[in-house]
Formats: sequence, C-alpha cells, structure tokens
Amino acid sequence: MSRNFTVELSNTLVPVAKSEWDYLFAGSPNTYETIRLVQQVGVEEFTFHSILVRIDGRASLLLPVFETNHYLGSTLEGSIRRAADAIDRVAPSLLRMRLARVGIVDQQWGEVGYDRQCDRDSLDRAWAMALDTLESLCRARKVQLVAFTEFTPETGSLLPLHRMQDFHIAPGAPFIQIPVAFPSVDAYLASLPKDMRHFLRRSLRKAASVTTVRTRDIEPWLDAIYDLYLGQVARSELNLNGTQRKAYFEQACRMDPSAEYFLYLLDDRLIGFELVCHLPDCLLSKFVAIDPVFGRAHNLYFRSWMELVSECIERSIPTIDLGCTGETQKTRLGDARIIPSFVLFKHRNPLLNRLLARFKSELAYDSAVPVPEAAVGLGWSSLAGGADSRAAESLDPGAEPIEDRRAENVPCAAATPD
Repeated sequence: MSRNFTVELSNTLVPVAKSEWDYLFAGSPNTYETIRLVQQVGVEEFTFHSILVRIDGRASLLLPVFETNHYLGSTLEGSIRRAADAIDRVAPSLLRMRLARVGIVDQQWGEVGYDRQCDRDSLDRAWAMALDTLESLCRARKVQLVAFTEFTPETGSLLPLHRMQDFHIAPGAPFIQIPVAFPSVDAYLASLPKDMRHFLRRSLRKAASVTTVRTRDIEPWLDAIYDLYLGQVARSELNLNGTQRKAYFEQACRMDPSAEYFLYLLDDRLIGFELVCHLPDCLLSKFVAIDPVFGRAHNLYFRSWMELVSECIERSIPTIDLGCTGETQKTRLGDARIIPSFVLFKHRNPLLNRLLARFKSELAYDSAVPVPEAAVGLGWSSLAGGADSRAAESLDPGAEPIEDRRAENVPCAAATPD
C-alpha cells in the first residue's frame, strides 16, 4: 500500500506538539521544555530551522538546524591555528563561512528525532527527503559548511551514511558521566584513589566560608549570574554552542520544571553558579561558571562537585552528566563513563570539500583522555525492512569503518590533582 510522505521546513526548532517531541526524542536529555526555551529567547548570532518529515501524517523524522557564522580556525590548535589566524587577519573571507549545524545545540550531544517504530525503507526515504530539503535550505541561505555535530554512537546510530558519502568524519569532544550510586558521601570518597580523596576533603575545608544556595528563583542574582557566564564564555577556548542570552537564565526554571540553580556566595558576593536539570536517573550539569580569582582561592569547582554528589546520594540519583570538554579534570572525579562523539561535516563546494578532507585530522578534537572505540550509523541492521545495505558502511569508499580508534575502551581512573 502506498504511503504518503511530506516534508515541512520551518523557522522554528519545535514544529511539533509536546507529545510528538517526546515521542521522537524519547529518553533524550534535550527536553521539549528546554528546547522551547532556546527557541523563545534565541542564541546570539544563531538562526533556527527545522526539517520535519511526516509519513501518513505521523511525525517520523525531525532535524533541528542551527545556522550561524563559523571561523574554521576556531577548531584548530598549535602552529596550524596560528597560521589560520594569520590568514584570517589578511583575508577573513577565506576561513569564515556560513555554517548549518544539524542536531540539538543546548549543551548536550547532537541528536535528531525519529520514529522508532518506523521500518527501514520508510526511514531511508524520509532521510532522503530531509537531506534534499537541507541542501535546498543551504543553497537558499548561502550556507557553505554543513555539519552534524557531537553525535554519539547511540544518537548517531541511524545517521544514513550511505546517503552522506560526501561528508567527512572526525572525533568530537567526549561526554563524561560519573556514577555516584553510593550509600553515602563517605562511601563515594572511599571509592577514589587516596590522593584524590584527600584533595576533595581539603577542598571542602578550603571552601568552608562559601555558602551554597539552592533555588529556582534567581531574580536577585540574575545580573551577577550572567556576568559570570559571559566571563566563562570569554575564557573558553571552544564555544560551539553560541552565547546564551540573559533571558535564558532568567526563564530556565520557569520553562523547565527539572531545572535548579546552585549558587555559591562569599560574603554575599556571588562567586559561582551551576544550572542543573534533574532528569530520570541522571543529574545533568548544563552551565557552570566560576569567578577565576575567588573560585580558585576556594577550590570552588571541587566544592560545587561535592554539592552535586551529596544531592544525588540524598535523592538516589545514580549518575551525574558533566557534558563535554574539560575531560582531564572531570575524569578524576570517579570511574568515569566516557562517551565518544563525532562530527560529520562537508563543504558544499566539491573542490573545497576535497581540500577540507586534507585537514580532517587537524579539525578533530584531541581528547586528553583515552576514548573508547565506537562508530555511528550502525543501527540500520536492527530495523525491519530492506533499505540500502550500505547504511552502516564508511563515508569514504574503501576506507576503514567509521569509528574512533584513539584508544582502547578502558576505565579512566581518577588521578592526582595538579
């Protein structure tokens, strides 16, 4: 029986009702409420789109698209970064281009929504329509770069690699989760190496004069929170998610019932904050910003970490999700689960895309800790139906399978702090 496929292009991130979003993004940390908040307040220099494919009227595939300007040198390091900066000063148009990022951008891994009951042939056709629409959007908006960013093996399991042969792939920043299913804080500390255990206890003593305020009403501290956030962004070497507006922090708890702030005060001065979300079986750290002077003087990063540990143990939350980057420090906090991520990218000009391939390794994120082997696009074999048999093959014909071969999958033990 013939099925009816339609595709909708919208200038919004949330073109569906909450029930449809929850179905397409089942189990995702990117909740309907948080993405609606991003859509409502906006992100500096970002334009939002979405591509929705319906099959017989049922939402079946949803691609959030974030359009922005991108400096290619921002992902480079060392001498190549210095060379890129020099070129940018002379000819900025060479390395600055319009970018369309596919996948959620809200301090969490990349993800698209799809109907998990969809058969393979129907999902493959939906992807074909979505990618054609994405290409048309990029052409109309004069977008040069297209990227599927920070997709994990799970969220990228149904990326249609057989339809993305002109994309290159590089490792992204790994995501870090710390198990904290312990009967007490002392039991958690006892699980750590001796040096780290003693260091955390010293940090708690060092921060004894810092007061913690947990609240969903931040009105008295909103300006200070946003100043700390902007300072953290300015000091960050890698900020691919754009700069949030003040309204995001003002409305986070109003829009998202799972959100809560941890505020850290020293003599009534706000010296740090953390915005978290209480998800099923996980505490998600979305934003953390710390005064560089007072925070360091009181080891506030580690004091704030122990507040999260205490919270999770009290409420029987088994895991803390610390997001990506800063993996050296984060993996010292426990028996870390390190989740690989990948970036699939291309330049729409075929000649420049071949040139871009030569710099694939330089554009890759260089993790400071061992990352497990993994791959994307391997979920097609689990679907009923008979779509293209190449769905889980590599992007480059004849190349190695698409995976991260930087390290074996070994636990990352906590190390002695510097």
